[in-house]
Amino acid sequence: MNVMSNSPSAAHYDHLEMFYKGAFANQIAWMDAYNVRDSKQESLLVGTEVDPVTGKLNVFPLAKILSKEEVGLYRAPTGKGEFLPAPCESEYEENENHALN
Repeated sequence: MNVMSNSPSAAHYDHLEMFYKGAFANQIAWMDAYNVRDSKQESLLVGTEVDPVTGKLNVFPLAKILSKEEVGLYRAPTGKGEFLPAPCESEYEENENHALN
């Protein structure tokens, strides 16, 4: 597992391990959810589990999928207390399948 943080902790690894286990157990789903604060639809990754008593599907949010416009707001940590500079705008326009670098 790889945690990218300027201050990694055991909690980061615990959360990531939970995510991996959910993925391997086929307990992660895509949800187009309604954001009541912003009155708009947003894409989420959600965890799912079947209630053993009721048989109903329980769903809980794990992560928000960033829009193309939001991706450029984030900078990757260096691991030394700083963050990498922003990628240039032209890289985003040319390649929609980019990663934070």
